[in-house]
Amino acid sequence: MAIQPTFLLIADIAGYTRFMKFHRASLAHAQEIVAQLLEAVIDATQSHLKLAKLEGDAAFFFLHDRNVLPGPRALCR
Repeated sequence: MAIQPTFLLIADIAGYTRFMKFHRASLAHAQEIVAQLLEAVIDATQSHLKLAKLEGDAAFFFLHDRNVLPGPRALCR
């Protein structure tokens, strides 16, 4: 197996625990908001990155095709 350059990205929701504690009275609603936010992040990255794993409030993405490794500006879009 050849060694390839690989781009790794962990998209983590800042303030997740505080948000969930603040909204504990309506926990189902808070969980739905977080799920929609993660879904939006996944949808926005689908054209470039592959989703490897979801874990709580974080999504782990990777890209290992050197021919399509995006530059920093392309990733920020």
